[in-house]
Amino acid sequence: MSEPLLAWLRELLQKRNLNTSALSQSTQLPRQRIRRILSGSEDMTLDELLILSEALELSPGDFVNMPTFEEPAPSLQVVDEEPPLAIDPFGNHPEQLFRVGFDLGCDFLFLSKTSELEDSKIPGRILAPYLHDDSFPIRLDATFHKHMNPRFTPESLRINLSLDDGLYDCEIPWHAIFRVVFFPETPDEPEGPDTEEVPGTPHLRLVT
Repeated sequence: MSEPLLAWLRELLQKRNLNTSALSQSTQLPRQRIRRILSGSEDMTLDELLILSEALELSPGDFVNMPTFEEPAPSLQVVDEEPPLAIDPFGNHPEQLFRVGFDLGCDFLFLSKTSELEDSKIPGRILAPYLHDDSFPIRLDATFHKHMNPRFTPESLRINLSLDDGLYDCEIPWHAIFRVVFFPETPDEPEGPDTEEVPGTPHLRLVT
């Protein structure tokens, strides 16, 4: 699979606010498999390309008109090997952690002080059982991140939450959040050198 095509597919996912969990649900392809083929670590089969194209509602014309991603020309300048920091270590820590969770498409859970959620638009009957411990847990399943529509403000997180009997546009103040727990996807163990491909499986090789 050519890197320009993979780059285009990854760009489409970002533009449509989709992550691998949502794509796995719509295509029935394993989440880890999707991550591996989109990263280029494994070849994509023709069947998988067709399945992804259908999920992304791509037509043959879209492939013909796909943008060209050119390799940057070599530079004689000394390049810093360290990539730029994606988060601000001096910024609002809860906000930075939430941005990481949404950008990774990772399941994560956060705990907020129940006593600080009075104006959050979370129904009081839902908060009531958690008043004693002053700890209200909310888990954000990566499959539904797109529908949560997270909005970051200096004071709070605005987010759509499905709670019990309905969908609520909630506002969680940053100062109420005291713990964030991530559930990362476990990477595969390295395969042995004698691992062979299953014969008869067609792989797509595109040259651009």
